[in-house]
Amino acid sequence: MSFKLSASLKGHEQDVRAVISPSNESIVSASRDQTVRVWNKVENSENQWDDGIINHRSTGFINSLAYFRDDGLELIVSGGKNQLIDLTAPYSTQEEDPVSVLIGHEANVCSLDSKGPLIISGSWDTTAKVWQDGSVLYNLKGHSASVWDVKIIDAVNHEFLTCSADKTIKRWKGDKVIQTFTGHTDVVRALLLLPNGFASCSNDATIKIYNYNDPTPTHILSGHESFIYSLGILPNGDLVSCGEDRSCRIWSNYQCQQVINLPCVSVWDLSVLPNGDIALAGSDGNIRVFSKDSARQASEEVIAEFEELLANSAISESTMDNINKEKLPSYEALKTPGKEGQTIMVKSSVGVVEAYSFTDGKWVKIGTVVGGSGNDTKKTYQGKEWDYIFDIDVQEGAPPLKLPYNVSENPFTAAARFLADNELPATYADQIVKFILSNTKGVELGSKDPLEQSSINAPSLKIFPIKEYLPVKFSSTEALIKGVTKLNATQKHGQLTADQIDEIRQALSGGSVDRNVALTYATLIIQKWDNNSKLVGLDILGSVIANLSTPPDNLFDLINTGLKVDKAPNTFMLTLRCLNSIFQNRYWGESLLRDETLINELSSYEFDRSYFEKKKNVQIELATMLLNFAVLTAKFNELTLQGPILRAISSFVKSISDEEARYRLLAAYGTTISVQKVDSTEPNWLEVFEKEYSTNQRFVDVIKEIKLLRL
Repeated sequence: MSFKLSASLKGHEQDVRAVISPSNESIVSASRDQTVRVWNKVENSENQWDDGIINHRSTGFINSLAYFRDDGLELIVSGGKNQLIDLTAPYSTQEEDPVSVLIGHEANVCSLDSKGPLIISGSWDTTAKVWQDGSVLYNLKGHSASVWDVKIIDAVNHEFLTCSADKTIKRWKGDKVIQTFTGHTDVVRALLLLPNGFASCSNDATIKIYNYNDPTPTHILSGHESFIYSLGILPNGDLVSCGEDRSCRIWSNYQCQQVINLPCVSVWDLSVLPNGDIALAGSDGNIRVFSKDSARQASEEVIAEFEELLANSAISESTMDNINKEKLPSYEALKTPGKEGQTIMVKSSVGVVEAYSFTDGKWVKIGTVVGGSGNDTKKTYQGKEWDYIFDIDVQEGAPPLKLPYNVSENPFTAAARFLADNELPATYADQIVKFILSNTKGVELGSKDPLEQSSINAPSLKIFPIKEYLPVKFSSTEALIKGVTKLNATQKHGQLTADQIDEIRQALSGGSVDRNVALTYATLIIQKWDNNSKLVGLDILGSVIANLSTPPDNLFDLINTGLKVDKAPNTFMLTLRCLNSIFQNRYWGESLLRDETLINELSSYEFDRSYFEKKKNVQIELATMLLNFAVLTAKFNELTLQGPILRAISSFVKSISDEEARYRLLAAYGTTISVQKVDSTEPNWLEVFEKEYSTNQRFVDVIKEIKLLRL
């Protein structure tokens, strides 16, 4: 008998990050929506649950739970972003204060466990703490990165187990490390105590089984296709796991016996009920219970609805490895049996890519592969899907502007895109970032939610490294054509005909004329028109460059022409903007810019310093370019770029007076040094910025992290 859907518990507004099951009749869940909810089974029902009661509401997202039982006292233990550990009565409501609050961690509390009179907690602050009677009994210091899971091996003899983003597992006696296990090659996410040892799971997509007498794993379980977040054990001794590949897997004798796929991006946590049912916490805000017992399984109609929801769900292309759509098999591939848990992609007759998983001896459709980052509750705006679409009132009496935002992106990037799209001053950036942070419950600037990434550079870093390029915007087609027409009439060389200008219009607006035609005219304008008029050629170049499948042969000749123009600051500024647009080209942009030759040349250019005087747009474009190079460096760990970028920052910083440009320079500097520690002395300009912006919180936050990176 296989596990099948028993019930779906709906009520949370965001990801369910943690779930526990104190009994067969109760489930407790915690969510990014800042609540702990208690779900109770309807009396005299096998698979019906109530609507859930909010047991506790925190001031930040909650991602860890435990259940305290000792001497007749039962309490729900929860922890999260606000660094506190709250203890609440199982039947209390959000209007009631916690029974007790444990204070001591300096960052998000991401793991909890309880046994007897003890509670143990793990945190992003790199420590684990053992609590008794409301006070810290032991402060476990030994990990060099976030402590992702904690277990109490023996509450009487005070033995504990912890795992960390530093890829190690440590066994403790009191506050002393007595063993270290180093079998995983990436972040260790969760632990499971076994009768003669323990199991661990990791971002390396493996489960490892250990006994305490051997630092080498006795068994390695492979099958998951991405990060594994949680482990459990069934009453019969079989293991259960779940993770980023949208699946829960049941393992018997170290082999995968069944795969349960869910219609969500991530399965964050699981809990095995005493009766052997499995509760799964999904990123779509739902808890789903699965059972092997036919009496507790949902009706055939409900199971069919679930299977249809799964089949119609969208799977982000970014989560699949190097899909070559031209080489995908047709439906014929589904006639050949697979291995339990195996996932394949097939291409339909109309070119749609579908994913299938081999489960219970047959191929089951688990979704359609789509572009984008993937999410569970997306909203559509201008043809793209977003987690949030905010209305922003900028001008009284005017309709609000739309601010799209995905929780996976840096709020700074979203703000820059919004300002560019609506041609608003860069000075609004700080307000937009603050608005995003205050309305997305738990997302922070430079969002490095370690629940969704592989490694952490330092325990208290929230901003660096920035991992997304800042977008740029060029003139609309109509505005650009208007500019071309006006300036064309003043040219002594290279004048265009009316038909040629119309060809540019068609190429830019997606008409029948190829974009390369626009590139040809951009080249002519940049090479032959006067210095102040070259900017429209650069505007055309920047408008098409991000979408060209191959780089123009004369690209850097055109860039050099724009950079070295005399007495034409706007042309110079648009040249920098063209460079920034190259970062957005998904075909060749990054590979081209990873060549250190370009940044070396840029750092040694003798630019006309008058371009920067009172020209904040020039300053912002230059700072944006340096920040994008820093992001490139961090993304690919390109150490050869670090020195040239730091030299360029040092060279240009004295010419930068605009506040927004200075902030981006700081972001570029911090991201660059986050790749590898620098031994040089702290630059003088950093001290100047620190004093000048001592009351500007975003500067304070960034400079604080830069100083941490320099330690």
